[in-house]
Amino acid sequence: MVRPLTEGAIAETTLMPSRPEMPEEEKCMVDRPQETLNEKFDPDYVATLRKILDIAVEQIALENRTPATKAKMAQTIVSRAAGGVTDANDLVSSAVRVGETRAA
Repeated sequence: MVRPLTEGAIAETTLMPSRPEMPEEEKCMVDRPQETLNEKFDPDYVATLRKILDIAVEQIALENRTPATKAKMAQTIVSRAAGGVTDANDLVSSAVRVGETRAA
């Protein structure tokens, strides 16, 4: 069962150094066994991944915020989530790294 992140936890996933670390219990976005993460994502989980994408996009340069770059970032988030990554900070960080280079 997907457990959506709280608004406070979503705000804390930004990479701003002045923000406190997200509490451990809120880092894990799912309450299901690791082996089932590769199954089809349910709507709540997709909504959580969308929030993570929105947070990541806010952290890249304005000139890089093209549809192609956002698609590349979304692909990174979904691929990593499907691979078992459940830490929102890790997903945001990996998407930001991809978004630092503008896609064509």
